[in-house]
Amino acid sequence: MEDDHLTKHTQHHPHVVIFPLPIQGPINCTLKLADLILSLSPATVSVTFLTTNYTRRRLLLHSNTAARLEHDYEPRFRFETVPDGLGPDDNPRELPDLTMALEGQAQAEGSRLRKVLAFGSAEAGLKKPVTCVIAEAFYGCMVDVAKELRVPLVYFETISPCCLWTFFCIPNMIQAAQLPFQG
Repeated sequence: MEDDHLTKHTQHHPHVVIFPLPIQGPINCTLKLADLILSLSPATVSVTFLTTNYTRRRLLLHSNTAARLEHDYEPRFRFETVPDGLGPDDNPRELPDLTMALEGQAQAEGSRLRKVLAFGSAEAGLKKPVTCVIAEAFYGCMVDVAKELRVPLVYFETISPCCLWTFFCIPNMIQAAQLPFQG
């Protein structure tokens, strides 16, 4: 499949799959990113936005962004969904459970998620080889998945600059004995 994917990938127009964490902040940031890619790129670039069934339903109920992107950029923008593996909508969706479930699906050969990452869709008639994956930095498994699929991977971090700065400062604060806080 890998050689077949690589051959097909060089014969088609650019196709980006965006795979954010299925929570509000990352979804908002990556929808804006998808909008920028589509508005600033040639008409040959397409984007598949990959999220969970649960998140897609919530987007349709509480936002017009998804419908606007599908309308404005059709057929270059598409949503693809995968189950999150956490059961019915009334089950709690904790971030560690979500990331573990989605990483497991991404690594599993033949899974719907794996097919979408490789071809932008699991449906035979909609498959178009992916030329780049933009994934939330939380998904550590994506390095191996992208290597196996032979596509470039761009990690996209959606945390705030203040939070990112804090992450960078913590090791220095520990080394300077400023953390943990005393008293």
